Amino acid sequence: FTDQLIIYQIIGFLLSLLFGVTAYRIIQAVGMLSEQAMQDSLTHLPNRRLLQKRMDVAYYSCKRLHKMMAILIIDIDYFKKINDNYGHDFGDEVIKVVANGIKATLRDSDTVSRVGGDEFIVLLKEFKVLDNVHAIAHKLTQVFASPWLVLDKEITIHLSIGISVFNPDDPVSVKELLKEADIALYDSKAQGRNRFSFYKKDQ
Repeated sequence: FTDQLIIYQIIGFLLSLLFGVTAYRIIQAVGMLSEQAMQDSLTHLPNRRLLQKRMDVAYYSCKRLHKMMAILIIDIDYFKKINDNYGHDFGDEVIKVVANGIKATLRDSDTVSRVGGDEFIVLLKEFKVLDNVHAIAHKLTQVFASPWLVLDKEITIHLSIGISVFNPDDPVSVKELLKEADIALYDSKAQGRNRFSFYKKDQ
């Protein structure tokens, strides 16, 4: 949405030259609303709508360049218990901590989106070997291995991660990749949580 905002700013500047500052302020407001419509209000991460656009673009790019991409679905383990024990405001702070921790772990070219509740989706695009995905997933679990200080309370945060991989030699749709990542997520939870699992075709 950054490119979109730049376009709005350029149009606003040109309008201000023609019609004065009022038009500029109007187009600024429109641009801000457009940006906000693509963001999660709590974490300011891309929302599901923007994520879907980026997944579609990455999908066709990876097909064309013959590269892989991966989708990671991430849940905060026992998040309901956190809300029940400490309250929803504390739970919101945990979500923001996790959002920042995930974002700091990824490359600039990757996307992390909060899609609702305690669920995040990560898009990793244009890599050549599966080890790259494995390394990032491992790093994500390690980031939260030590306790975090949230609103003056020390808390241990664990993540369960389900991963699906787009292989240009055996392509499936974005919709199917999301379904596969969700299946892998439940496998991760079934194996004890605080871990990551790759989707396997026999699941």
